[in-house]
This record gives sequence, structure tokens and C-alpha cells, in this order.
Amino acid sequence: MSFRNEFLIDGDVYTVEILSLNNEMVMMVNGTRYQISRTTTDASSILKINNNVYKTYSADTKSDVYLKVESETYHLEKKRNETAQSKEDQSANNINASMPGIVIEVVVKEGDRVKEGDVILSTESMKMQTNIIAPKDAVIGKLYFKRNETFEKGAVLASLEEM
Repeated sequence: MSFRNEFLIDGDVYTVEILSLNNEMVMMVNGTRYQISRTTTDASSILKINNNVYKTYSADTKSDVYLKVESETYHLEKKRNETAQSKEDQSANNINASMPGIVIEVVVKEGDRVKEGDVILSTESMKMQTNIIAPKDAVIGKLYFKRNETFEKGAVLASLEEM
């Protein structure tokens, strides 16, 4: 499942989107992509972010997250919280995954024009390969996953823009 949240840190807004929650997490922060793996110990977590290792502690409340990374502590105020099932993600311009899986092939690029029925990408779920097709004539706005990346049920696979 895709997860999107906005956080306020020292007066700056950061949009965080978690695209994949498996052994290797894929996260976008203000449009920058991060590959993250996590190992949890009793009270802390070891995060490997783009091959850099950090020891972290966190506490999460309904409106705030407190995060200690190495010796620095951060207060993150939650501004907006959405999951892939939100109204925004269920818009007619988003293509959502009907079940968890893995991307086998990405056929188009962002900005490509597609016609109704064109293949956008191929996925595999439960050992069954499926072509994800354009539901209408459109332009590919954003592709959220690359080849060999996994996704959860409900994740936004691609967004479309009007021609």
C-alpha cells in the first residue's frame, strides 16, 4: 500500500511517500527517491538509506513523530496523511494495484502518449503475469515503480494526465 504524509520540520514542509513496504522500502521525499532497509533491535532500528547506515529511535503519536538519528533529535509535525485508498489516489487518473506483486517490465516512459488498451507495464502477482493497460487515451504523468520493485495492494502504479 502506498502511504503519503506531509511533515513540518523547522518551518519547512516535506512530502513523504512510501511506495513499497517489503524488506527493501522505497520512499520518496520531496520527489527524491530513497532505497531503505531496516533492522529492528529492542528499542532502536538500524536504517540503511542509500548505503549509509544510521541508528535510530522513534516515537509516533497521532499528530507528531519524534525521531532520533544518531545524536540528533527531530520533531516532525504531521500535516497530511493519506493512504493509497484515499480519494486522491482513487481518482480516475490513477491506476491502482488490485493485489500485491512485482513489476516485471515497464513499457512506457513518463510523458508518453498512450491510447486506451495500450500496455503500460507488466506485473506478476501470485505467479500470474498481468499487463496493466491504459483505461483511456492519456499521457503518462508518473510511473511509481521500476522493474523488479514490489508493491502492495492498492498502491498507485501510474498516474495519467489528460491529452
